[in-house]
Amino acid sequence: MLAEAVSKTLVPNVDERRAAEAFLDSKQSTPTFAVSILQLVALDSFPIPVRQAAAVYLKNYTSRYYAQADWEKQPADARNALKGGIVGVVLSVPVIVRRQLSEVLAIMAEHEYPTLWPTLTSELSATLQTAVAAAAGSPQDPAAGIKWIALQGALESLAAIFERYPDRIRSNELYSEINCSLQHTAPRLKELFPVMADIVCTNLAARDPKAIEIIVGNTELMARIFLPPQLAGHT
Repeated sequence: MLAEAVSKTLVPNVDERRAAEAFLDSKQSTPTFAVSILQLVALDSFPIPVRQAAAVYLKNYTSRYYAQADWEKQPADARNALKGGIVGVVLSVPVIVRRQLSEVLAIMAEHEYPTLWPTLTSELSATLQTAVAAAAGSPQDPAAGIKWIALQGALESLAAIFERYPDRIRSNELYSEINCSLQHTAPRLKELFPVMADIVCTNLAARDPKAIEIIVGNTELMARIFLPPQLAGHT
């Protein structure tokens, strides 16, 4: 039913589209609603436009949820289920879908990380460690062993978390959060940097343009993670 409703939010007929939106809105109070939408986003069997629409709807739902003054008093089961599933989905879906989910994750992190979601950066950083191990297992072409979609998803999500810091008021709370983020992320990044440098410096021009774009894009994301703590006054 949810999949059909999300699909119908894309149809040209205004009445049909509004009915689908009203149906989705009526289901928001269901404890499993957010996780069900996330599962729809994750399904390879559904067309990309439907999965993207579901991701946009989840982003809007999440934004409204955390805008409630008493969101922390709401039952935590639905939130915890979403936190338990979103990282894995972010690391596996196509880029056009992932961009919306990364925003969902950033909204959640703004309110829950690190106090209510202390494992977030360690979950994401584990993918960096996996990439380093995969590169070591393919010495003739380290790039061939890396799962680039997952790595890019992890780096984009970490960048979204770190890029919040320069705009926040300097405080002990902020620096405690930055320390928590760096504790889980910095060692993995330091391991990944020489791997990426080797890939960039070894026959990069011989690779196809799409591969070059992905490799350089991931390297840029790593820089975007390291820079914000410096801009926030953390040394």
